[in-house]
Amino acid sequence: IVCRRKSVQEIIDLVLSESTTTGVRCHEQQRMVLARKETSVQTRFGRVRAKKITAPDGTDRLMPEFEACRTIAQQKKMPLKDVYHQVCLDMDRGRL
Repeated sequence: IVCRRKSVQEIIDLVLSESTTTGVRCHEQQRMVLARKETSVQTRFGRVRAKKITAPDGTDRLMPEFEACRTIAQQKKMPLKDVYHQVCLDMDRGRL
């Protein structure tokens, strides 16, 4: 289970009271993230929220926002993976 530091005790209590386990191991981890900026892109579905992510070498890439794609998938009654893939294709083809 991965959780924020402030939730550790609550999660431990829940696991110990709601499961058959008799113990919990905890390890603190660090998370490094790339710089990102919110943006939107034009796609066959209209404007879709996306993230502009900057790699350590300074190159940028665009990634669609998962929740935006999920909303489209529900509205269009399409599989989420198909919507996500089509949005990525539109971004790659320069339909920005």
